[in-house]
This record gives sequence, C-alpha cells and structure tokens, in this order.
Amino acid sequence: MEIGIALPTMATGFSRATFVEWCEGIDGGPYSSISSGERITFHNPELLVTTTAAAALTERVRVVTNITVLPLHRPALLAKQLATLDVLAAGRLVVGVGVGGREQDYRALGVPFEGRHGTLDAGVAELRRLWDGGPAYDGGQPVGPAPFRRGAPAAGCTAPAPLSVIIGHRFPRRQTAGAAPSPPLRHSVDWPCGPPARSAAPGQDPPVRPWEGSQGGNSHERLQRRSSDTDRARSLFV
Repeated sequence: MEIGIALPTMATGFSRATFVEWCEGIDGGPYSSISSGERITFHNPELLVTTTAAAALTERVRVVTNITVLPLHRPALLAKQLATLDVLAAGRLVVGVGVGGREQDYRALGVPFEGRHGTLDAGVAELRRLWDGGPAYDGGQPVGPAPFRRGAPAAGCTAPAPLSVIIGHRFPRRQTAGAAPSPPLRHSVDWPCGPPARSAAPGQDPPVRPWEGSQGGNSHERLQRRSSDTDRARSLFV
C-alpha cells in the first residue's frame, strides 16, 4: 500500500509556515506523494504555483496535481507548465486531470461547463501529442521543454517512462431521456516506474522521522491532528 498526503490548501489559515512544515514532514515520512487541488473561486492558493513550490521543497516523494481541471486550461500552455514542473521535480511529477464539479469556476474563466468531458478527453490527447514533440499548430514548432523522462528511462527502470497522467471523470453528465449514456467514472493510470526507493526492508515500515516544530509535538503528530482540516483534499494513492 502507498499513501499520499494532500496539502491542506483548502483549509483556512494556510500559510507559508504551514506549507513548509507539511512539505518537510511529508517528504521525511513514510508517504509516497504530496498533492494539491485546483479551485478558482475559492481561497486556496493556485495549483501549479503550489505544486512547483512543493517540488522545490521535497526530494523524494512524487508531486501530484490532484486534480488539474483540464478544461479550464489551454493545452499548449498547460503542456509547457507541466513539463517545466516535471523537469524541476526531476521526473517526480504525476499529473492528475479531471473535469471538477464547480460550474462557478468555469464561469469565472469564461469556459463552457457543458461538454467538459469531451474537452477533457481531447485535452489529454493534445497534452500527450505535445509532450511527444508534436508541433503546437500545423507548420509550427514544438512546445518545450520536453518532460524529464521523455525518451530516457527513469532511475531503476528498464524502459522509457513518459510523464504520468491520471485521468478521472469524477462528475459524469446527468442522464436525460433519449440521450447517449454518460461516460462512466474512469480512473486510468499511466505510471512511470513504480514507487520511490524505500528506506526499509520489504514488509517493514520505513522509519518516521520526528520532525520537531514550534507548535507543540513533532510534525508527524501535528500532521495527524490536522487531518480533519483536509477533508476537501483527496489523495489519489491508496
């Protein structure tokens, strides 16, 4: 079993001190990933800025966008942003994409809410095409940089491993009489090359470092106490 931790970005009072403490605690503990979610009309920090900062503050865990609401983004720009993040994270990025469930976020950006599932599917295909070196438009140049693992194996792998993408249709279309069936809930995973290296023998739990902090108890204990504040954030790894 692998357990990923979602940063409490949706909780009130989220600050730099909280962010740094959680990043250090997650990277130093027995967890497989660190993640953040995306909202627009909410008080949370922006997804890609947050995950880039998390990549800079961690060395071991995978960095997950949980989730990128893909229909809200222009594919070419998003492809460049995510590939850049993957390079800066040295190949630890896992891209979670979906349609979200808040129409108000679509309205805030002037993006149609209807047809979002088809936009998601088309967007995933376009991201993959661009990351494979395809031109941004007919006769145009590719979008760079290339993902960290493009065309070369990741550490410990025997075959090339592309940037990982998790696709989830969390909110299917409402069914109406005579309409085509709604797309099923999907969880399609393209993993890179397995989990990061463990610091304990198989069958044993890795040690938990007692990261000391300033708010009483060690960071692991505070992380457990704060779990009730992160109900809005979901981990993709179980």
